[in-house]
Amino acid sequence: MCAKKITVIIVNYNVKEFISDLLDSLNKAAGEIELEVFIVDNASSDGSVEFLKKNYPWIHLIENSENLGFGKANNQAISKATGEYTLLINPDTVVREDTLKVMYDHMEQNPETGAAGCKLLNPDGTFAPESRRSVPTPATALWKLTGLSTLFPNSKTFGKYHLGWMSENEKASVPVLSGSFMFFRTSVLQEIGGFDERFFMYAEDIDICYRTTNAGYRIDYVPDTSVTHYKGESTKKENLDYIVIFNKAMYQFFDKHYSSNYTSFFKAVVAVFLFGRVVIGYIGSILKKSARLIQDLLLINVILLMFMAIRVDQPLQHTIENFDYRFLVVNLLLTGAFILMSVYYDLYNRNKKSYIDTIKAVVLSFFIVVGITFFFREFAFSRWIIIMATLASVAAIALLRLFQWNTKAETDFKKVLISGYDQHTDKLITELKKQKRFEICGILLQPDQPWKEEINGVPVIGRINYTAKMAAYHKVDQIYYTVPALDMDTILEQMVAIHDTNIGEYIVPPSIQYAIGRSRVRFLGKVPVLEKELAYNIRWNRFLKRLTDLFISTPLLIVAFPIWYPGFLINRNNRSRHTFYGENNIPFKVSLIEPYEQHRFLNRYILMWYVMLGKFSLVGAPLSHKDNGMNTNYKPGLCGVKQLAAGNSDSAEQQEIDYLQNYNIWTDLYLIFYTIRSGKSTIGRYLNRESITVK
Repeated sequence: MCAKKITVIIVNYNVKEFISDLLDSLNKAAGEIELEVFIVDNASSDGSVEFLKKNYPWIHLIENSENLGFGKANNQAISKATGEYTLLINPDTVVREDTLKVMYDHMEQNPETGAAGCKLLNPDGTFAPESRRSVPTPATALWKLTGLSTLFPNSKTFGKYHLGWMSENEKASVPVLSGSFMFFRTSVLQEIGGFDERFFMYAEDIDICYRTTNAGYRIDYVPDTSVTHYKGESTKKENLDYIVIFNKAMYQFFDKHYSSNYTSFFKAVVAVFLFGRVVIGYIGSILKKSARLIQDLLLINVILLMFMAIRVDQPLQHTIENFDYRFLVVNLLLTGAFILMSVYYDLYNRNKKSYIDTIKAVVLSFFIVVGITFFFREFAFSRWIIIMATLASVAAIALLRLFQWNTKAETDFKKVLISGYDQHTDKLITELKKQKRFEICGILLQPDQPWKEEINGVPVIGRINYTAKMAAYHKVDQIYYTVPALDMDTILEQMVAIHDTNIGEYIVPPSIQYAIGRSRVRFLGKVPVLEKELAYNIRWNRFLKRLTDLFISTPLLIVAFPIWYPGFLINRNNRSRHTFYGENNIPFKVSLIEPYEQHRFLNRYILMWYVMLGKFSLVGAPLSHKDNGMNTNYKPGLCGVKQLAAGNSDSAEQQEIDYLQNYNIWTDLYLIFYTIRSGKSTIGRYLNRESITVK
């Protein structure tokens, strides 16, 4: 047994391709040091577990059935660590050959040091300022959140968060290390109890460093060695998700360590400030996603105002000074009409390159304005203005589209994901490889197939159960479902999960006899391909469905509130918390009054709140208290096809498939009416009886 022993703990979530490089670099860096490596997998869907078991059987692998977060997953391994020192390291990093020795020697020479970190480098070799940081006191956090730390990075006041006045090569004791690389004395790590599990992601590294310092240990920054960090790869986070989670973590840290020193008013100010950042981030994400829509709205509104001004035979200045602002109502109507038409034709997703649909949307928007103003004569105006504005708008938007799609750097290059594998899939792979515009990012295998690293030169990246997650993670443009490797029920269940995206979906049968519903047939060489769009996923249908939920639930909530509220006050101590799995198996909690059937009215009122908030739909998938796979890939409903057909599972499955393929809003209205008329309970039997009583 070697005298030197280091425990390495890595939390993995869908970064199989990075973790391999890290493990190889750790082996090279070990030298005479014995490594004890724990990898905690947070329910990865990219085949990480199978890959690690096959290629790295010497590691200690902890498999989680759900994503427990960074801190909790680390704690699972920290309690088992036997090395003198413990390295907590992100999977998307690579260490130098001297890293472990440098860090080990530093800790040996500095017994008062509880933890140490080294220099972090970006993939391009530049210094990452988060290598060492300061604790975010309210003042420090304010300078960072307001951007003053960016404007004055070297200031000892405003640049304190990243200690910007320090040279990247300057050794020093620091308050906080980056969670991507923290070299702890194991005894210290276990003494302070590891990570605080209330932090799911972000701020947990700040908290553990803060507690280490408070326990009387020093934290050192050691720039004598470095680690390359491919930051962001382990989370693949969307900007809005990052803002919400980050600001929540910042408030949790403030509340834990500083709230006792401040008044309730100040704490409220901090909470409002952080909430404001989330709201601004949310608005920013909407504006970013809607940039093209906003651009088109500005264009057609400016054109309309321009022709209004031209029609008035007066100097421009006089026209502006005497403009009747009632006519801005016309612009408002035009804006609303064009937004509706853009949703109907899906102009900014699947049909973003369709000139015909864009022209239709513009023309119909102006027709809607004419139709409405016909009944409100005070807003009616010249037909000449409407005709000219319509023609000019059509021409302007058509030219704009032509310019955008012909000058944009992007080509028709497509990133492809293949779901399902059998011998017919080989032909598809061959044809896709022949055409230079396709890049196959990976293949998803059926659950019962033996794991393979690659097939015909294409990497296997996961199982078909995670098609939606893998498609989002790898940012694919197209998905090809292969038949008969996958049956039609499985394909439809996967297609339901791919909504609100711009991903093209194709079914690849051995022959075109396998077509379902309305499909467009084309060929990749000799391989028939059916381009399929599920009626349930059409943006206009989902828009109408959400509108129906709001129009029914909101008035009912208002009318029933005076009756419901006294009953709720009487029974509020009988509430139980139930965990449901919603769209794409995302869990959420609902408090209902027990026993459910005896308080059916009160509970249905509570559930109607969740309909209004968008957690449930009036019609949808059966409620589920388990993550039971693809069956909950569409929003759960208070009633639905399967719920009404309960007891006849074969019939229910087929009816649900028909519902998703041929969805329209009238089907939902019929199912709601039928549920009310039949008096069937479609909810109670799906509740989680292992509930937690609310105290």
